[in-house]
Amino acid sequence: MSGVADADLPETAYGSQDDSQSVSSKHLQLLAMNIRQELEQIIQKYNVAVVAQLIPLVASALETLDETDRRCQEMERERDRLCNDHSDDSKFIMCKIFIS
Repeated sequence: MSGVADADLPETAYGSQDDSQSVSSKHLQLLAMNIRQELEQIIQKYNVAVVAQLIPLVASALETLDETDRRCQEMERERDRLCNDHSDDSKFIMCKIFIS
């Protein structure tokens, strides 16, 4: 959507294609795009003042979800690395059973 709503709706990492601030999850990116479209419709129907206080809260929540997703992915990689490093150790054999 373009027009007045695009000009009124602040750009965030979720509204741009800047690779330096890209989201880690395609699902989260789609969610953010859908939220943005809904906010744009509200702005077009009413005005930006209606959602002015909501926009920063939504952006913050999306950023928190994104960071949590990144940390989860990092922890999964570390878990896999540790399981692989200790695959011969009988204590860590259970690790592979529990993560499957």
